[in-house]
Amino acid sequence: MGTLGRSIGPPRRKGFLVTGAIAGMGFTPFPHGQCFAPTGDDAMPYDPKKHHRRSIRLAGYDYTQPGAYFVTLCTQDRAPILGDLTTTAVTLSPVGEVVQRCWLALPHHFPQVELDAWVIMPDHFHAIVVLGAAPVSQEPMPKALAHGTRPDSLAAVIQNFKSVSTRRTNQLRTTAGASLWQRDYYERIVRTPQALDTIRQYIAANPARAFAQAGRT
Repeated sequence: MGTLGRSIGPPRRKGFLVTGAIAGMGFTPFPHGQCFAPTGDDAMPYDPKKHHRRSIRLAGYDYTQPGAYFVTLCTQDRAPILGDLTTTAVTLSPVGEVVQRCWLALPHHFPQVELDAWVIMPDHFHAIVVLGAAPVSQEPMPKALAHGTRPDSLAAVIQNFKSVSTRRTNQLRTTAGASLWQRDYYERIVRTPQALDTIRQYIAANPARAFAQAGRT
């Protein structure tokens, strides 16, 4: 898929396309190699002005339960160090390539994780993470959680990814102790197949949309 294949990923688990867990939840597996234009109100699920460096976890929600989650991480100070925009894709920098490798390695460390659509942008990262294989309700009831991060939770997965990618990029750049990511991350529970498809469209179109917006500024 050329440069696009380096910045937007089909769902993978240990090198294979995902067809199991997400289909069991009533969702359609990500269509490999396809891109779409976003439509509808859900086409812009992330607003950096609203979701900048603050926790927006749903209070009391059990983020260990099976389901799909849309996640966005921003680089520290929104530094554009992960790659360069082209008309329809992002050409990854060496730092971006490290981030990509760390992301694709997650299912090897977290067996309950499957990776759906994702895209690395110059200063942020969008992805859909699927936890577990059991069918889930479209309106799951929040559950009380104990203090601390549970090892099988979405937070544990994201914390591991941020920690490992930061350590490895610091080794690459000889910048020990530097922060790669902003402290928090934006997360959204994907409740319906329609919402999942819309977010996939948003992810796929992100490079082209950002390139067009950059041309207008």
